[in-house]
Amino acid sequence: VAALGFLAWLLLYPRATGGADLRFMPPLNAVLNATAAVLLVAGRVAISRGHRELHRRLMVAAFVASALFL
Repeated sequence: VAALGFLAWLLLYPRATGGADLRFMPPLNAVLNATAAVLLVAGRVAISRGHRELHRRLMVAAFVASALFL
């Protein structure tokens, strides 16, 4: 809910140049997407080595990073 409110503020808040500056969004999305990918690979490695709890934590972290990406 807070993220949606923040995005709405960014889109609706008028700047002196005529709109919100959203140039930071593509790099932010790339970082979040790359983070999710690295966490997924690390989770795969963890489960193949038998580290179930680490795998679970990595999968939850990847889910969160992916949800933030969307």
